[in-house]
Order: sequence, then C-alpha cells, then structure tokens
Amino acid sequence: MPRCLRMAPVLILLCAGSCLQQARADVEAVVAEIDRHATASNVVVGVSALHLESGRRIRVNADGRFPLASTYKVPMAAYALHLIGTGQLAPDAMIEVRQEDKVISSSITRLFPHPGIQLSLQNLMEAMLIQSDNTATDVLLRTVGGGEAVTRWLREQGIDDLRVDRSTADLIRDYMGMPRSAQSMAEQYEAASFEALTEADWIGLYDALLADPRDQGTPDAMTTLLAGLWQDAWLDAEYGEALRAIMGRCLTGSARLSGLMPRQQLPLAHKTGSLGGTINDAGVITLPDDRGTVVVTVFTRSPSTLNAETGERVIAEVGRTVYDYFLFATDD
Repeated sequence: MPRCLRMAPVLILLCAGSCLQQARADVEAVVAEIDRHATASNVVVGVSALHLESGRRIRVNADGRFPLASTYKVPMAAYALHLIGTGQLAPDAMIEVRQEDKVISSSITRLFPHPGIQLSLQNLMEAMLIQSDNTATDVLLRTVGGGEAVTRWLREQGIDDLRVDRSTADLIRDYMGMPRSAQSMAEQYEAASFEALTEADWIGLYDALLADPRDQGTPDAMTTLLAGLWQDAWLDAEYGEALRAIMGRCLTGSARLSGLMPRQQLPLAHKTGSLGGTINDAGVITLPDDRGTVVVTVFTRSPSTLNAETGERVIAEVGRTVYDYFLFATDD
C-alpha cells in the first residue's frame, strides 16, 4: 500500500481532532464574552442556547435556578394546547372573566372595567403570550386546572426543572408583600401604598422571591421545552404550529433578545418575563441563509430591582453573541 494511503486515516483523525479543539475554543470564547457582559453589568446570567439542526450548545449557568416571571406562560399555553389536542378543552369555548380575576399589567383590566366579559380560550392564549396579559393568564390557568396540572404535565414530558405554582395575582402579591384576598389583585394594588418602601425594602422582597422555589426554573429546562415545541415532540404538529405562530407575534421585550440583532434578523418567536431584579427572555431565532434554528433562553437576576434597562441590555448583548456564533460556526 502506498505510504500516502496508509497516512490518510491518520490525517483524517488529526483533522477531526483539530476541528473538535477549534469548536471547543470557539464555545469557550463565546462563554467568556457572555461572562464579560454579565460582570460589567453586575447581573447574574443563565444562558442555554441550542442549534436544533447540529445539536451545538452554548451553556452559561444553564442549570442555575431563576424566577421564571412571565416566561412561565409558555408551559401554560403548551398545556392548554395539549388539552385542546386531546379533546379535553375546546379552543372556541367562551370563558367568563370575573371581576375578581383582574390583575395589574393587563389590557383586559385596563379596557374593560365592568362585568360581562367573555373570551375564548384561543383569545386568552393570544393575549397571554403576545401582550403578556396577566388577567388573561390567570383565567387560562384556572381553566386548565391550575399550576399543579401544568407542572404535572411538564414532569410527564421529562422536564423536571420548570415549575408553575401560582397565578400571576398570587405571585405578584407574594413578591410585593400583599396578603391574599377575595378582592381582585388589581383593586388591591390600587388601594395599596408602596411609596414608603425603600430600595433596601424592595431588595429584601426580591431576596425572599429568590429563596422561594415556586415558579422557578433553569435555562436548560426552558430551552428543552421550547426545542420540543419547535420539533413537535410535546404537541401534535397543528397545535405546535399554532403556539409558534402566536409567539412569533410577541409585542413585549423589543430591547431584549432582538435588541441588537441586525435589522433584517426577524422572525424571532419569544416570551419575556420581568419581576423585581429578574429580566428574562426565551425564544427561537431563525438564522438567515438556511443556517438553521437556535433556541435561546436568557434568565437574569440582579441585586438592583430598579434598573430593568440593565437586564435588557445584557440579554440583547447575549442574544447578539449567540446569534453571531451560530451564524458563522462551521459544520467541520
């Protein structure tokens, strides 16, 4: 056998080893860049990014636990669609929005102060995901059986590090130190006074939120959920496509994952969340030029509860770093 042919397998192995080392070096550089963004802003960041076609990953504190805030509305919607797909709920069934259901941060609460509101499950889901409407969320959560039912469904799918426990009304009440009440959370909030609370008081309330395991999760778990939803692992294709379309119309968080993306880089389907020093965004980026699909979750927590812009800027920087890496990474 000619010597050049005998050497070919060796050269192939050397090339493969070199490429693997280069890929690891590239990932390490991305992780270092993300760490720099977080350190400069004094923000704890958890990142889990997955390129669906190649399986490449970027992970930074990806198994750390963070408050989910409104990103927990994604598993709620997924479970609602599961119930629709299995015939347990009808998407066009009209559901009453009771006066006691009303929560702050809600177009429904703001625009419809009087009794007599009914919305379909489909419309509740749209409002919950597109505008992050808290009243729509709590009505939908009540309709599907509460947080325990959603969490149980997640466990059945093998997702152990996401949990849904409370309505948005009770989550906000607990964070703000407000008692549970038969009165609507919106009315309770209007009657309360928070002017006497100092930044130290808010930090104390936020520290209590961080110590509470309810309604928390890891970036890896959220990315796993989204990856399954994009690959029709958890839902029939018809309902998975419905969820993807709704998330593609999200109107919140334009300064987060997409904040530093190139102007032409849309579509982005995502869901944001904000509570105290937590600023989150989780979604799916479709890369240009058939470069594939990237699921990315960025969760944050900060010692300051008053500077949402800092958290948003970090998410935007992480989003652009992840986007550039997967856009220019080779398949060698």
